[in-house]
This record gives sequence, C-alpha cells and structure tokens, in this order.
Amino acid sequence: MNSLAFLQRLLARSPTDSILTLTAIHPDKRQRTPSRHISIRDESQLVESIDCLMKTNELGWGAYVGLATRQAG
Repeated sequence: MNSLAFLQRLLARSPTDSILTLTAIHPDKRQRTPSRHISIRDESQLVESIDCLMKTNELGWGAYVGLATRQAG
C-alpha cells in the first residue's frame, strides 16, 4: 500500500472539509520548518505534497504527518 492509500483509509471517516498537515524538520532543527496544510479530499495536492515530503526525507529531513485532522480556517 502506498502512502496516499494509507492516509485515505486512515482518514476515510473524517469530515470532508478536514485538513491534513505535512511537515519536514531539518536534522539540525535550526532551519525553517516547512509545513503544508491540505484538504484530505484534494487528491492531487496530497500526491504532490507526499512526494515532496518523501524526497525531503531522503535528504535527511524528518518527515511528519499530523494524524489529527484540522478544520479549515
């Protein structure tokens, strides 16, 4: 199972307007910490963001997914 399929199954019962947060943290913890907040129903943005997060992780950054969804706004 790929990352997108896993997240979709995990969040299947979440409200349709829920937001998922993806964050990358540099190993030295002094760099800027980029996060993306994406609607769990926006599959194209989820795919793009997961791909970017995984590439960042391959460079040594920590890759984090906020498992608790957030409300828009």
